[in-house]
Amino acid sequence: MIIGPGSFFTSLLPPLLVRGVREALADVRGPIIVIANLLTEGSGMAGFTAADAARWVSRAIERPVDVVIANTGRPSKETLMRYAAEQASGFGLAQVSGIESERELPFAGLQQLCAPLLDHLDALPGPLPDRLVSQREAIRARILMLQGHNEEGLAVLRARLEDEPGDAFALGVLLESFHVRHVPEPAEMVYWLKSARRHVMDPALAQEMEATLDAIAKSQQQAPAPAPPP
Repeated sequence: MIIGPGSFFTSLLPPLLVRGVREALADVRGPIIVIANLLTEGSGMAGFTAADAARWVSRAIERPVDVVIANTGRPSKETLMRYAAEQASGFGLAQVSGIESERELPFAGLQQLCAPLLDHLDALPGPLPDRLVSQREAIRARILMLQGHNEEGLAVLRARLEDEPGDAFALGVLLESFHVRHVPEPAEMVYWLKSARRHVMDPALAQEMEATLDAIAKSQQQAPAPAPPP
């Protein structure tokens, strides 16, 4: 006799309480098998385990459950996201679909997912802690640059670094922009990195900044001298 999977209290347990079912199951010579659900059935079933399901079934049919089949592996990302979407309440959930759902989204997919949220960044409740302000502005700049609006993204980073020279999030986006998109110009990059030197506490970020400054200095030394006028 196989019981499950399914909605436990609305689909699986009620038939077992019907008159005559318990007596019929008492005559079953084979094992009673309970197949547990992969995930919790909503917040109302939080903490309900496969062992709990077996106990409830055993009480209903007045005989022990012989076998419980339960998944011990981690559900796939796709399954977890679908489960989160079904159980979401009190907030909006942005979803994106792709061909390879089990892999990390490439930047193009990430841009498509995040770009519609750009206009809603200012709607985050305030006043925000400095860390959240830093994250919000870094996200704004990054999305603008992903969309090809380098100058607008730089303007966001400049404003943030003028207020907080050691803003790690803004500096991280600035470094990536310089190495990947070659903006801003080297002279401006040197200015921001040197201004941030004494404010940065993260050793990894400080090391990357110094490496960038060294690379800029070497490239300027190797640049050919301008030709003399004729």
